[in-house]
Amino acid sequence: MTIAQLIKAIRDENDMTQQDLATALGVSKVLIVMVETKRKAPSKKLIFILAKKLKVHPASIMPFLAFEKKIKKELKPSIIESTLIKLIDEFQVQLIKKRSKILL
Repeated sequence: MTIAQLIKAIRDENDMTQQDLATALGVSKVLIVMVETKRKAPSKKLIFILAKKLKVHPASIMPFLAFEKKIKKELKPSIIESTLIKLIDEFQVQLIKKRSKILL
């Protein structure tokens, strides 16, 4: 799951608009739109804000890098890495379902 997909999934899980999420995180709607549409990479600051609001460690959010197409093309993951990526994806789904309710 990419960071864009993660942010959209958090919004969808909670029936939040981009403005609702921006307000909950204390950032602009424009930033949320740009990250969701992949026109802007999320800053470390945004990742830390999101992690703090969700009450999780930032590493819970940052594994999305493993799913970025550019990285996948350049580095084919090993079987162990593929298994880890699958577990991370499952963890992020649970994160969205359980922790994103905090934002409401």
